[in-house]
Formats: sequence, structure tokens, C-alpha cells
Amino acid sequence: LNRSSDLEAIGLHTSSDTVAFTSLDGYFESLFGSHTLTGGIYSNNGGQPGSLLVAFTPVTVNSSTPTDYTLLATSAYNLQANTEYWFVLMEPPTSLYWQRDTGNTAPTPAPGYTFNGYMQTANSGSTWSTDTSGNWTVQIEVTPVPEPASALLTGMGAVGLLVCRRLPRKR
Repeated sequence: LNRSSDLEAIGLHTSSDTVAFTSLDGYFESLFGSHTLTGGIYSNNGGQPGSLLVAFTPVTVNSSTPTDYTLLATSAYNLQANTEYWFVLMEPPTSLYWQRDTGNTAPTPAPGYTFNGYMQTANSGSTWSTDTSGNWTVQIEVTPVPEPASALLTGMGAVGLLVCRRLPRKR
């Protein structure tokens, strides 16, 4: 985040599997006092953020040096397979900064998604533009969501093992 924008967004595209959102980690600094960082996961609307799907729990940034902060969703949220999402961060137009990657390298995607670019807006999301000022130091964590059939098969196997252990053995 910087003074020229009040919202910044990271786009990502999920792979062929549904994954559970775990956290978004980033380096932030506050030049004057403490500031509250909020945001959430948004749908994709024509290549830019659309509707809010789940909010992040607000985080207070109070360090004048880049410090790692973790953003969590206010409730459990699964990112559906083959879908584009936007992770939007917002704060009042003050002096909160998101640390840029000095090597200007794109964040390393985790298994389950690929990065799809950066956007910014200075008018609370009325219009978005591509942010080309460098890559942000950020990591989005996700965990695999087991398919219902796999979970059922695993459960049936566990029940079968228990039944086999309880049956009397012939000598």
C-alpha cells in the first residue's frame, strides 16, 4: 500500500484442486503511529476485484521498519478449483506501506495456485489499474481439501481395520 492508492490487490488463479485459504503473510511498515490493515478475498470481475467473499481479521501495523504480519480470514474459506480470486488489502489513506521485493521477483506460488498480477485503486475500487511498480513481499498459504470420495474411502478403511482387530482369531 502506498499514499497514492487506498486499495492494493494480488490476483491468483487456483489449480484443478479446491484449496483452503490459510493465511496471507506480508511485510508492512507504518511511518507514523499505528494503522489498521484490513481487506479480504474478492471474486474476479473482468480481470479486477469484484465482490467480497470473506474478510480478513484486522491487523494493527505499528512498526516503522518492515515487519512480517499475518492476515487470517474471519471464517474458514475454500478457494474453488480453476477460479480467479483477488486478495485485497486496504487502510485509510495514511502512511502504511507494503514492502516491495527488492529483487522485483514475483512471489513463489504454493501448490494449488499461480499468481495473476497486481492491481491498485485510489478511489475505493471504482476503477482499478495494473500496478507495475514492483512485486510485493508476500506469501499466500493454502492447504489441500480432500475430495469427498477420498475422505469416505479413508474412513471406510479405518472402520474395516477396527472391525478386523475386534473379530476373534481362529487358532
